[in-house]
Amino acid sequence: GKTVKEVNEADLQVAKRTIAQRFIVGLSEEYDESLRRFGIMLNFKAKTTAQDRKRCYDKYLGAHGEKMNSNSHPKITETKQAFKIIAKHNFFDMQLYDVSVLDYACLSCALLRCYPSSPLTHIIETIQYILKLFDEQKQVIDSYQQ
Repeated sequence: GKTVKEVNEADLQVAKRTIAQRFIVGLSEEYDESLRRFGIMLNFKAKTTAQDRKRCYDKYLGAHGEKMNSNSHPKITETKQAFKIIAKHNFFDMQLYDVSVLDYACLSCALLRCYPSSPLTHIIETIQYILKLFDEQKQVIDSYQQ
């Protein structure tokens, strides 16, 4: 692999294409909604019973919503110097995150078209939240390009 210093714009473009073509994007900030979407996209309901799905979720994700595959970390806000250093050092990762957030928002629109019975309010709120995240990240990235 390449070191951070060796990564360039061409690598970013390859990563963007790979994500778009081969991955279903989920966001930790939208954990529960992301899991719901994975279930829709992977057609879990057609392949399993409700009891099997609950047993699987309880086993791997936590019976009471405690997110078994999760670690807590200290929050680093965008105004802290540590965040700015990390973001500048990982500039292409930040760009890739922005693309992933946008893909997530686009999936919201696609799910609304495919599943019009989905709770419309929740989907609209999700899109608004994602656009807010996208705008915040863009502001941070723009500040490092100056």
